[in-house]
Amino acid sequence: MNILIQQNEISNFKTKKMESSMTILFSVRQSKINRNNQLPVYMRVTIGGERFEVAPGKSVSPERWSASFGKAKGATIEAKEVNAFLESLAGKAYAIQWQIILEDLIICIDVFKRKWQGEDQNIINNQQTRVAENLDMVRYRGLG
Repeated sequence: MNILIQQNEISNFKTKKMESSMTILFSVRQSKINRNNQLPVYMRVTIGGERFEVAPGKSVSPERWSASFGKAKGATIEAKEVNAFLESLAGKAYAIQWQIILEDLIICIDVFKRKWQGEDQNIINNQQTRVAENLDMVRYRGLG
């Protein structure tokens, strides 16, 4: 029974890795308006239905924010700076996703979050060790 659970976990790891996609959404919080009458911008990353949200420290005036496009509207210097910053954040997020794929890790929000925060080394080692131990157990029991 225990071996079957481990086999299912290994299968779930592979399935989750293949099925997980990442979406990035930029939004503002209307309730968090600051004293300069600007709204803080938030970035939400969703992987496999789980979310990670970060406030990167940029703000935008309410009339300059396009909720439907998730970016600042207009051709002002402020809008161009905010949009360039958001594009760089999205680029960093996609680079982390690509790094996770290249390192053959399971694409999940926990791995992404740790990589985003620079705390990824322990989770990489733990995840690789856990998967290797499960595969070794399956091979040892003659199931793989």
